[in-house]
Amino acid sequence: KEIIGLDFPHGTGVFAAVKMVYNPDDDVLYLVSEYKDQGRESVVYADRVRLMGGGTCPVAWPHDGARTFTDGSTIAKKYKGYGLAMLPGPAHFVTLEGKKTFAIMSAVEEMVDRMQTGRFRVFKSSCHKWFREKRRYKHDAGRIAAKQDDHLIDAMHKAIMMLREARPSNETKEMIAPRMPEHDFFGG
Repeated sequence: KEIIGLDFPHGTGVFAAVKMVYNPDDDVLYLVSEYKDQGRESVVYADRVRLMGGGTCPVAWPHDGARTFTDGSTIAKKYKGYGLAMLPGPAHFVTLEGKKTFAIMSAVEEMVDRMQTGRFRVFKSSCHKWFREKRRYKHDAGRIAAKQDDHLIDAMHKAIMMLREARPSNETKEMIAPRMPEHDFFGG
């Protein structure tokens, strides 16, 4: 099963996306690809997410994506308009009582448990930036440290929160174009 998680640019202007694959038979979660950039138009970010499979693979997004613009649209609707398979609502867990919660520490705790039990694996060849973020990531006493470079980890949290919406790859199959090299043709 596959799912993509996003972190929209705000404050720092950094956009991040991760693709995760879940094997329910072994209860193992894989981080298979990442994308992180800043200073680009939304349509460029959406295009990169489509290259990850986001045109058909469910895309989880943060609650700030529901913010309304003056014309009544939202960030999530904007990305859906660019062709992404955005989930109908922002990423959240559902409590035993059936209530929605946006508690990020629940995602952190799930990841720690998966890491300690070998049920989380990361593709080293395609997730270099995620490893860099993880080495510097800080949280303590139920709080995540403020103002840290954790955009890919935030995107991962969104995917984990909505793992129940992941779909088998044969349901999300599409041709994925090769990644463009990281080169700015206009910048020299």
